[in-house]
Amino acid sequence: MSGYPVLNLTPETRQSLQEQRAKLAGADVSSAEPEVRDVVRKAIDLSFVDAFRRVMFFGAGLAFASAITAWALIDAKRTARSRS
Repeated sequence: MSGYPVLNLTPETRQSLQEQRAKLAGADVSSAEPEVRDVVRKAIDLSFVDAFRRVMFFGAGLAFASAITAWALIDAKRTARSRS
């Protein structure tokens, strides 16, 4: 997690955020201390975007692997048909 700031949050704020994990980027940060509210919101937004980007890259990798596999299988069928 290098590159991400360390947030010094109160235990109550941490608990509130932990309870809202299922809301993802829609988590309510109004319970956070006013001086860290914007930082907490930005951290949530950045983590959501980072996770979304990773999932998209993984999906793109799977699509690429699928295309290569399909190409190889189709090419193998063409080769087998031309030999017959």
